[in-house]
Amino acid sequence: MGNHVRGNKKSNLIEMLAKVDKRRHYKLYINTCYFTPNAAKSIIMSLKDEVSIEEVNINIDRREAIKWGRNSLEDFCQSFRLFPVYINAVETPTLFHSKTYSLVNLDKDGYITSGSLVIGSANLTGMGVSLRSGNIESFINTQDLEIVADHYNQMQKLNLIDLYSVNKFSKNEEYSFKYALINEGYFYHKWSENLGQYLAVRFKLSEEGKKQIKNETLEGIGFKIDTATISKQYFFFDNILPTHFENTSNLFRDYGIETHLGYWVPKCISNSIDAEEFEQFSEKLFGKLESEIATIKNQIISDFDFLLSKGLIEIVEDNESNENSNIAVSNFNKKVEKLKTHPLKLKRIFSKYGIFELPYEITDKENIEELFAEMLEVVESKSRKNSSCRAFIISYKKLNLEPIQQLNYSQSEE
Repeated sequence: MGNHVRGNKKSNLIEMLAKVDKRRHYKLYINTCYFTPNAAKSIIMSLKDEVSIEEVNINIDRREAIKWGRNSLEDFCQSFRLFPVYINAVETPTLFHSKTYSLVNLDKDGYITSGSLVIGSANLTGMGVSLRSGNIESFINTQDLEIVADHYNQMQKLNLIDLYSVNKFSKNEEYSFKYALINEGYFYHKWSENLGQYLAVRFKLSEEGKKQIKNETLEGIGFKIDTATISKQYFFFDNILPTHFENTSNLFRDYGIETHLGYWVPKCISNSIDAEEFEQFSEKLFGKLESEIATIKNQIISDFDFLLSKGLIEIVEDNESNENSNIAVSNFNKKVEKLKTHPLKLKRIFSKYGIFELPYEITDKENIEELFAEMLEVVESKSRKNSSCRAFIISYKKLNLEPIQQLNYSQSEE
């Protein structure tokens, strides 16, 4: 029995899993490609109210485990007190893309006496299982013990790596290591968009509006006029402008590795740069937005109604520019929400640099190999190697991520 769900995924998943003999104790096994701690805790704690859980085992793709880091995953496991929770990384040549959820009760001889299996499309993430506004997912479940046992036996064949060893690779895992090592950094490139441009509200001009693109009245009330649209800045923040990176050249000199994607900087370094100033900037920005949001919304609605009454803008369905005044306000709110939920986006505006993750999946082997070869050539060719170059070479020689992960930031090496 299966279904397609969106708004009630968690309850559907729990209901399917809980079709077992409630008098018994169960081990919970979850296989997932992607993982978020909040989603995992939400599912586990909800399920424990339905059945008696004695142990939880979560298997995630090794690249995902490396992304979260050993310490944060261990902290997650140790946050449970009622039963032990274990996370293992699955090593595969490509992505471990399984999404299964199962409960099993084993007798003293290791045979399954009761159990349930749910197979679906949902990763153990908010978008996958716990958020009402997340993806539309499919689930199918069975309590057939032969199928449940077959799935359990297949899990025993996985190449599992415990968290202690997740950063160490064998020679046979060299490609996975290359991918993981590159993923230990962010890429930087110059970014010109500022906060005013990002938060500006844009309206699509009607044909009548296009005829009046030189209308001084519109410019006089704060609109910037383009060929097909007009935009206006409703939020001003001159008193909280960040200083940005005053000496970014030092950052790249001391910690960067130049690539065709931009300068690669280890995440442990990037996350500690101007951390206190960035946090203060974020607090001031969102505090000011919160205090002015009602006024901003009223201004957007007033301008929308004025432009529409003059026939200067179009009402366009499924368009971020405008559908009605509420949509115009909603689009502004969405931009603010993105800044709150995507710290790299806010840091890009703060630093005036585009900061982004590796844009390739592990399946894109040709691009990964070319990028790694490019980085290796750069670091080996430098007569005077910076901290990142030295750590990169040591990590590669040892097939161990820790030399990169343990770098410490200082203002300058000189």
